[in-house]
Amino acid sequence: ADFHSKCDNHANTFTVIKTTTGFIFGGYTHASWASNHGYGYDANAYLFSLVNPSKKSFICTIVNPSYAIFNEPSCGPTFGLSTDIFICDNSNTSANSKVYYRNNYQKPDEINDPNGIYFCDKQNFLVKEIEVFQI
Repeated sequence: ADFHSKCDNHANTFTVIKTTTGFIFGGYTHASWASNHGYGYDANAYLFSLVNPSKKSFICTIVNPSYAIFNEPSCGPTFGLSTDIFICDNSNTSANSKVYYRNNYQKPDEINDPNGIYFCDKQNFLVKEIEVFQI
């Protein structure tokens, strides 16, 4: 609810997520956030990782712009089809937030994890901090 009260109807946002284990990643979208249970189109969206298990910063460019973001009123910022980056409600106390590579964003070839987890040490995580900037 906090995310949507502050970010709905705002475009050009840069979201930075820090987990309780110290990993830092997020995404950019030109699309406006909403609470409409639908996807947002953005041909310029991307995901990024600054601190991750591979110790290499990287950017993942969008593959399918129709599913750049998902606007779910009961969740925080969500990028991609399914769970590329999904922030659950009460993400600082619930470990239901997740990251999982689903082919909606193109990962760099040098980043390879057979489990599809590139942004942090496991699929589910707790959020320490989220900041959303409008550019």
